[in-house]
Parts: sequence; C-alpha cells; structure tokens
Amino acid sequence: MIREACGTFTGLKLHQASGERPCSECQRREDIRLAEHEGIPRRLPPAAAWPPVTPEQAQRNRDALAEALRENARRTA
Repeated sequence: MIREACGTFTGLKLHQASGERPCSECQRREDIRLAEHEGIPRRLPPAAAWPPVTPEQAQRNRDALAEALRENARRTA
C-alpha cells in the first residue's frame, strides 16, 4: 500500500502498524536513514586531504587487489 506519508519514518511506522511490508520508497528511505546513522559519509573528502601514495604502497595495493580478484575467481568458478 502506498500512502501520502510514504518515504518518511511515519510512513514506515504506518506500514508496520498495519502488518504490511514497507513499500519500496519507505524501505529506501529507511536504508538511507540507517546508513546516515552509522556515520557513512555522503562524499569523500577532497583529494588534497589524502596523502600521496608511495610507489611501495601502490605496489601493495595492486598486490592486494590481484589477490582479491584471484580469490573471487576461485569462488565463482
């Protein structure tokens, strides 16, 4: 059921009070609300805030990525 309050916390509570599953808009907004509550940033800080990556760190990053890709290939094969 879709209500005028859908997409709000009140809309979610109305679904729950009626024994319904939340509509997609209420569920999406609840997911956003929970993510915000966890402190997940909406946007990364500007690039200037990150220190430069050394060639050694870049190599470690490439190695870690390659290992993760190999592991993923093993799991999906």
